[in-house]
Amino acid sequence: MRYEERALILSCLVLGVLMLAMPAMAAVTHSVGVARDTSNGTIAYVEHHQYLPSGRHLVSYYLSDGTVIATKEMTYPGLPQHPEIDQQDLLRDEQITLSITDQTLNVRKRTPRGTNEFTLTVDDETIVDAGFDAFIRSHWAHFADGTEQQYKFAVAGEPRLLTVLITKEPGATHAFTIKPKNFLVRLFVSDIQLRYDTQQRLQSYQGLTNLKVDARNVLIQFSHYTTTAPLTRPLAQWLPDSAEFQPGLGDPYS
Repeated sequence: MRYEERALILSCLVLGVLMLAMPAMAAVTHSVGVARDTSNGTIAYVEHHQYLPSGRHLVSYYLSDGTVIATKEMTYPGLPQHPEIDQQDLLRDEQITLSITDQTLNVRKRTPRGTNEFTLTVDDETIVDAGFDAFIRSHWAHFADGTEQQYKFAVAGEPRLLTVLITKEPGATHAFTIKPKNFLVRLFVSDIQLRYDTQQRLQSYQGLTNLKVDARNVLIQFSHYTTTAPLTRPLAQWLPDSAEFQPGLGDPYS
């Protein structure tokens, strides 16, 4: 595998970045992330997470005109770091599904070139794709300042487990760094920086994106809301008040 490909694989962390554990409440909790290109500050996309009382976690990714470019649906039937996933990349015409039976991760990947199915062996020390955020939150006290923790990482649709290092930044109570263990891969990919607020909700992500947008590296800043019902899209007041972002109109409750 080329180093560029490994860098892209690691960037899949962003697809659901951000995968916060669902709060124990009847209301629907929302997290809206505005992703800006780190090279010029322009809006690359917006992601909208919904955490339903049933345990389903829904994510939609939007361009600045409101076009949906990717969706993701997750459930957490077992360990929080082992979500089951149905992911669709509309720009690449690609669908990936993940399910877990005991310690076996079942993967199905459909692309325009065909369908590939395979399995991976996972354990408690394996983080499956979007489960990284829930893993950090549930192991918060385990990360001592400045100490690297090594884990295996399963990216949706990829047939290999990667080894990553997670470090809690010294002196920063709510900041973490994630990077590949392989030194050569690190030459091609910047460290991923995660920052949380005092309620352990993801506040920002900085690193690679694997979405098919112009930006390579993004800074995503998150805001958090609640409603009494699911939405078809985020509310207008949650979106950037900027000429860069002009989504189409429509009733978000429909």
